[in-house]
Amino acid sequence: MIGNERRGTARLTVSLVLLSVTATPAIAQVVQDTLASRTHVVRRGDTLWDIAQRYLADPFKWPQIYDLNTSIIADPHWIYPNQELVLPGSLLRRDLPDVAGEPDVLGMPVSYEAEDVLEPDERATVIADLDLRQRLMTPTEYLGLPWLADPRTLPWAGRVVGVMDPAVRELDMPTMLKPYDKVHVGRLTQTIVPGDTLQVVRLGRLVRGAQHIIRPLALLEVDSVGEDGAVARVVRMYGEARRDDPVLVAGVPPSLAAGEKAPVQAGPEGELIAMIEEQPLYGTTDIGFVTLGAGAVSIGDELEVYIPRHRANAADVVPAQRVGTVRVVRVDDAAATVRVLAVDNAGLEAGLPVRLVQTIR
Repeated sequence: MIGNERRGTARLTVSLVLLSVTATPAIAQVVQDTLASRTHVVRRGDTLWDIAQRYLADPFKWPQIYDLNTSIIADPHWIYPNQELVLPGSLLRRDLPDVAGEPDVLGMPVSYEAEDVLEPDERATVIADLDLRQRLMTPTEYLGLPWLADPRTLPWAGRVVGVMDPAVRELDMPTMLKPYDKVHVGRLTQTIVPGDTLQVVRLGRLVRGAQHIIRPLALLEVDSVGEDGAVARVVRMYGEARRDDPVLVAGVPPSLAAGEKAPVQAGPEGELIAMIEEQPLYGTTDIGFVTLGAGAVSIGDELEVYIPRHRANAADVVPAQRVGTVRVVRVDDAAATVRVLAVDNAGLEAGLPVRLVQTIR
């Protein structure tokens, strides 16, 4: 009878026993400072670079924080104390605790009835409007991509004078930059401030008209600025950056989120201007440049490189033949940087026409 009465009862009691744990002061402080509300209140001396390093473990992810706070940040180089910044919660460091608990005992046994209904917590962080799609590349990778430009139009900031290392200076020999080196940037031609990102670049060969290949070699973060120039720290290397290499003010990377792929019929057509390296055969990941620029293509779009329909002789016509597929990875006003995705035959070479066959929406 007792068993039947129990089976006849429509109530189910579940006891959840939470273990008492002692939170160390370090973890408690991290939780309190970083994850309590998925926001960060700006303090004196903060930069988006520092905030991205603290919460996302990568300073180059600062545009993700900027994108979520454009309503209160007019210029990403300037943030002010007491501004409350929304953080991209889904991208927070996984090695940090996910929620804050009480300092000593986190809970006691709790019972729930079967008929209990869980109501939505209005205080929960809203993430429906966050763009959580996988990015085509990171901002760091984007800033390392070469592009075509007329050197006279670039935002030159100065030149690498040398490494701030007394031992190297005394040897009076050419120096190659290394990660984390402190670098003296001199001959400044425009105003820069601490926290600015600079690109060390090298002018490559002349491709067409006044267009040169611009090759990024390193990224610098400005630590301080004085009457003799700026002191900056090397935060990323892409190539062999050396003394006397020119320096640019890095632009803000565009949105790099991936979208849905969609085929394109009769898309814009252009030309494969050049490959970054001239060689007999090209393979996947090789970099090139096309004449399609802003307004015609977007980052993530795919182009078909092809040999156009032509006559083999007076009587026969050879149909158009695809020789490769490239993806747009950077877009400028009059040209785009592309990366080879696939090569169908050895005919891939500069001068061939290209056409847009797939876009990102």
